[in-house]
Amino acid sequence: MENKVIRLFAICFLFFCLAKGFCQQGTYYIKDSEEGSQFIQQFSWESSPAVLRYEFFIEKQNNDGTYTEMDHVETESNSVEVSLTAGTYRYKILVYNLLDVAELETEWQPVEIVKAYQPVIRDVSPRFVYLEEVQDGIYTVTGSELREDTVFELTANEGKSNRTVPGRILEHDGKNRRVKLIFDAEKVDVSKYSLVARNPGGLTAYSDIITVKFKKAVDFDVSAGYSPVIVLNDDTIDQYFGSNFWPMSAAARLTFIPVKRKFGYLGVSAAGSYFYLRNEQSGYTVSSNVFSAHLDFVYQKLLYKKKLLVDVHAGAGITGFTDMKFELDHNISTEPLNSLNVSINGGAALQFYIMKRLYIEAGCDFTHVFINDMVLQYIQPVVSCGWQF
Repeated sequence: MENKVIRLFAICFLFFCLAKGFCQQGTYYIKDSEEGSQFIQQFSWESSPAVLRYEFFIEKQNNDGTYTEMDHVETESNSVEVSLTAGTYRYKILVYNLLDVAELETEWQPVEIVKAYQPVIRDVSPRFVYLEEVQDGIYTVTGSELREDTVFELTANEGKSNRTVPGRILEHDGKNRRVKLIFDAEKVDVSKYSLVARNPGGLTAYSDIITVKFKKAVDFDVSAGYSPVIVLNDDTIDQYFGSNFWPMSAAARLTFIPVKRKFGYLGVSAAGSYFYLRNEQSGYTVSSNVFSAHLDFVYQKLLYKKKLLVDVHAGAGITGFTDMKFELDHNISTEPLNSLNVSINGGAALQFYIMKRLYIEAGCDFTHVFINDMVLQYIQPVVSCGWQF
């Protein structure tokens, strides 16, 4: 009695699973033979230890709505493989218990077999994309079986990148031979890509390599210009030199950019500046030369129409006072004072390219100088001209 209850429970559970249809219907693989490639459809369902064997029936719908049996498989496993052409089908299974008696029969379950088309990619344009140029993300693809329901994507295939960018069809020629695609240009970064075309059913084609890069792998910028100094909070400068603004100044910068990506450019720069302090009072004149040199980390980002670039930099270096002295009447002067101090700086600038490599720059830098018993901070507005090698 107990065994009958257990068996009944198991068969009821199986019926519940089968009544919901096959769990993995419609998966397939391609089998190559002398007659050519053959599609093998796989059907599987929940198994039960209370079942001895199964009978699998599949029928194809005719034009008049009737059905014709296409295959009948007897199996002890919980899966079958059949080869079907495109069309509308229905299937069911008959379940035999451990006594080899037909215990239950599922309802007919419908399934649609869609014909799979092998896409072919013959050409993609453009094949080389340069990120210095304005990008619209549009590609033209020619081949065959490039259908309106084909899925396209760009897949990076170098290094450890698995970046994939989905595409969307803008134009279709109606003959499945030519499509125009658009991809999000902001997601297409430096790499080598393959264009992948995947038709319903999983048949896939790959294009030749599409290279996305910068025309110039590295940049080297040289700029020089005018950079007056505004002292912010040091009373000593104002007390002895009578002002916190010093117009006699110049600045120069060398920038090396070895890393260029869509998110921006990374590099380093060596910057230097000079300004002259002088104050004439009744009975004496005080003067000094001031210079600074800094090594900065740099981040750059191209903006409007690839003509405007923002540069952000920060680093550390030295600021020095040289030949600081008091000159008195009768050609009397104090011994020159020289000082070398650690300093940090940071700043930002906008570069506008008036020609392909010639640019003008406007920005501002902040410098903090560490001096014993005093704090010197100043800003330097910068207007300069530069050239990119």
